[in-house]
Amino acid sequence: MRLTDLTIQKLPIPEKGQKTYWEGGFGVRVSQGGSKTFVVMYGKDRSLKSIGRYPAVSLKTARSQSNHFLAMKVPSRSQKTLSEARDAFIDECEGRCRPATVSNYRLFLNRLTKEKLDQVTRTDVPQSPHAIMAAKVFFNWCIKNDLIDRNPFAKERVSYNKRSRVLSQDEIREIWAYEAAPMTNYLKLCLLTGQRRGQFNAFEIRDDMLYFPATSMKGAEEHTIPLLPLARTYAERIQPFNGWSKGKARMDRIVTIPHWTPHDLRRTFSTTMASLKVPLHITEAILAHKTGSVSGVAAVYNRYSYLEESREALAMYEAHMLKLVGRGE
Repeated sequence: MRLTDLTIQKLPIPEKGQKTYWEGGFGVRVSQGGSKTFVVMYGKDRSLKSIGRYPAVSLKTARSQSNHFLAMKVPSRSQKTLSEARDAFIDECEGRCRPATVSNYRLFLNRLTKEKLDQVTRTDVPQSPHAIMAAKVFFNWCIKNDLIDRNPFAKERVSYNKRSRVLSQDEIREIWAYEAAPMTNYLKLCLLTGQRRGQFNAFEIRDDMLYFPATSMKGAEEHTIPLLPLARTYAERIQPFNGWSKGKARMDRIVTIPHWTPHDLRRTFSTTMASLKVPLHITEAILAHKTGSVSGVAAVYNRYSYLEESREALAMYEAHMLKLVGRGE
């Protein structure tokens, strides 16, 4: 197809993943999030390179750059740089993955310091399940894009230790008392609503409801829960924050309780709901769990959202939390 500004603007957005529309070796990749990225496939190895996002990069500029790549002599695979492949991989992931996933990929892949892809070995990646998985996904992508012949992490088995940490009431009080906005606004929202930390990177307050778009949800389905007064206080204070590692380290020097993670707040929420005699299916509706008390065929046909029941449960939970942290009757 012939790419023009008008045709690019009218390109349909795929429901899942991404779709590339080609004009020879030059194309536009459209992601499910709506972003449109110019790409070029060039050389005998059919190397794929991202040029830039439309309209920040104009069609004229992108076509000119693509012609440069289409005319150049392409180096052999052994000369491909790791940094070029990593940048292209991250760029593609930004169009189809959750922000938290992209952030993790960037964090772990930036630790690879070899110049060439075929120089990377198993020992170049930390002994961490998340780091190994990031490397496996990246090198599988490299193979798919014909940048390398083998994945040095193909035989690595990744196992995540199942966590069972639930914070005690005294630990909750200590965490609640620590103030270091904006980080602690996120933590308190996680504790008050049971949602994942990453969901608050993209959410909306709609009257007395919290709305999370599908792009922020692990299950890729939009999610809505009632918003109670205390949770609203912190939801209205949320602002962009990406200093989690340093912020949590500073917090741990002051809040000296046994090791915990933000996800433990979600587990603590669920456990506290159980102690308040909230039915499991109501808690799972709030948490957006797709497996559990309502699963299988029942889950397919049961589309009732339990919003009113969730509101009652969250009101009971919030009253409990207010007493626990010394702000209730």
